[in-house]
Amino acid sequence: MYNVTEKKSSPYIEILSEAFDKQLGASDMQNSLVQLLAKEFDSMKERSSKPSVLTNTRAVSRLKKEVVKIMEVLSANKAASIKVPELLDYVTLQFMLNRETFEAANQEFAARIIKPVNEALERAGLSLEDIDDVELLGGGIRVPIVMETLQN
Repeated sequence: MYNVTEKKSSPYIEILSEAFDKQLGASDMQNSLVQLLAKEFDSMKERSSKPSVLTNTRAVSRLKKEVVKIMEVLSANKAASIKVPELLDYVTLQFMLNRETFEAANQEFAARIIKPVNEALERAGLSLEDIDDVELLGGGIRVPIVMETLQN
């Protein structure tokens, strides 16, 4: 939490409090999405009775690259078309992922977003009514579930 005050000709910023969850970030959401894609890939009929895609580091690396793109698309759109050609054993991962499925996979993280906000407010001795603006930092700021959780 910080306070911006006009002091002479330039604004003066006073930090009132800060709080964060070191274990919460965009990478956690990316990891949950990798798990979701892996589950989808492993459930394909071509993959029956084969080891999970998560056992192959190269395939996991390709999934992680794809996840970054998917999160960008889902931040602006309600659905994303996913296609990872020949992900493993010449099998292509291809399906549509909607934002609701992504958000359902990240409900645990959405619930944890509010705790640091409440801690910062408490430390600063402020209430929600005292807040005019919120400034978000980090890789997860474009994720709609983060913005919606904070708005609510």
